[in-house]
Amino acid sequence: MTDKTELIGSAIWLLIAISVMITSVRLDVGEFSNPGPGFFPFWSAFCLGVLTLMVLGNHFSKKDAAEDTSIAGIWETLNWGRNVVIVIALFIYCLVLPVLGYIPATLGLMMILFYTGRMKILAVICASLLAVLLTYCLFYYGLKTPLPRSIWPL
Repeated sequence: MTDKTELIGSAIWLLIAISVMITSVRLDVGEFSNPGPGFFPFWSAFCLGVLTLMVLGNHFSKKDAAEDTSIAGIWETLNWGRNVVIVIALFIYCLVLPVLGYIPATLGLMMILFYTGRMKILAVICASLLAVLLTYCLFYYGLKTPLPRSIWPL
């Protein structure tokens, strides 16, 4: 990607982020304890703006012209096989979550995600169990949020 197109693309995304933030404020953002209808769009646009500013900062701080730090250069170096596995795992997770329930479905997803990160199998199992246990306790006990249960009675 050329320098000019990276700048133009970043400027467009920054304008989109700013316009969504302004519109969200008009919808009433609310507070963390009592979010309004503009809460999620505002913070999503805020994150988009921060990421866009990071891309712009990367663009202006390039030291070596031979080093390809453009968005296209970053995308070319990705391991597409792993990314496809992760997307398929997330799709399957969405399908099996209502059937299996939170704990087994999330445990399976976390094991796949940690394994694609090239962790050893014992570390994958321990990290997955810990992640599921901590998130279950946080949401079910701490935040009193009901999590999907299995359709089979246990």
